[in-house]
Amino acid sequence: LVLNNCNYISPFKSIIKDSINILLSNPDTNLLFDNKIPTFSFKCSNSIINYLNKPFPYIFKCNTRNCLTCPQLLTGNIFSINNLSLKPNTIINCKSRNIIYILICSNCEELYVGQTNCNLNVRMDGHRSQTRSNFPTLFCDYHFQFCSNGSFKIIPIYKLPDKCHTTSLLLIEQYFCNMLNPSLNRFLDF
Repeated sequence: LVLNNCNYISPFKSIIKDSINILLSNPDTNLLFDNKIPTFSFKCSNSIINYLNKPFPYIFKCNTRNCLTCPQLLTGNIFSINNLSLKPNTIINCKSRNIIYILICSNCEELYVGQTNCNLNVRMDGHRSQTRSNFPTLFCDYHFQFCSNGSFKIIPIYKLPDKCHTTSLLLIEQYFCNMLNPSLNRFLDF
């Protein structure tokens, strides 16, 4: 017997328990129970207790097979960057959208702050592709290509609502750039 609301499990269970002999002696209901006392399971509805039991804002890997972003993604709930402690504002993973992210060179730990309105893993595919290109479009991709052989770590630090405007992403990206002063947020000057 499956119930969708755990608030009703106790009264319902006691009603069945008190009535089981009647239910088993009736030929019509006996077939339902197959001469056995029912097992009760339930799914609790969203209550304040359920929300309180959820993990705090945290970055985690999607663990999807063949995800190229998972190995580069730093997980956790607090990150120390440039002597600042940064915490994600919500639960974020490789598939999250509308993200402000930080890329860290795997060799020298120089920073880049970026934003994307598509899935994070799709944007990271773009960075990885550019680090293999003869003509990378961003300075950070050029840097990763020559400093760390295309290797970088990823911290998706801030998620905006799904229906946010691109201007909001750009403004919050600028906020993080002002705060972290990333050396890789500059233009290529060839």
